[in-house]
Amino acid sequence: MIWPVQADVGVGEGSGQGFDRVGRAGGATTRARAGIPQEVRHREKWRLALDMLDQMSGAWRLAKLPVVGDSGYGGATGFRLGLEQRGFEYVLEVDPIAGAYPNDAVPVVAPYQGRGRRPPTPGYPGWR
Repeated sequence: MIWPVQADVGVGEGSGQGFDRVGRAGGATTRARAGIPQEVRHREKWRLALDMLDQMSGAWRLAKLPVVGDSGYGGATGFRLGLEQRGFEYVLEVDPIAGAYPNDAVPVVAPYQGRGRRPPTPGYPGWR
């Protein structure tokens, strides 16, 4: 069984609009009612997760166990790079249409044959 050891409350991405608006009958703003300081703004979930991992492996001195996450984290290049920089092993889901290529693969633009549409984007010849 897995138990969470850290939790945090984030401010949603759409919270900027109307979040600081005065409530009914001139009451406090949503932010004030929730007790969220003005300087707290939206941060991506993967950034919050890296902060939590930093706290757990740093201040709390917990072991750097492998990190497991869904495609919301697996699709965030910054998260994967952050895990590698911090020395965490990880298993993350990726979008089923994501491609994987050897490290030395270089995308190339197919030459235009003179008819039809031009090739839209660089590709990896020889890889499917």
